[in-house]
Amino acid sequence: MKIDKSSLFRTAHAIYKRAETSTFAEALKCAWKALKLKVRMAKEVVEFQYKKINGEIRKATGTLKNIGEYIKGDGGSKAREDVMCYFDVEKKGFRSFVIINLI
Repeated sequence: MKIDKSSLFRTAHAIYKRAETSTFAEALKCAWKALKLKVRMAKEVVEFQYKKINGEIRKATGTLKNIGEYIKGDGGSKAREDVMCYFDVEKKGFRSFVIINLI
């Protein structure tokens, strides 16, 4: 999977715009971390952690590989740039999290 720098900067801008970081450099750092995870998930099943909205730490096992069979339709709406969606292998369903909460 090729790294799309345009997408990287859109994600960083969305994080910074929502005032989740104090500087754009911090937002860019979070966006890079998320993009690296996304590239790995496109190739294989990956274990990672993120903090849920209620403060609980979620240990997830997810992938983006071969998920076309699970998607029906066009999704209907435009996804937020500061949210990452993935297929949870353990729960056998789609999940998402705010990128700034990635550990």
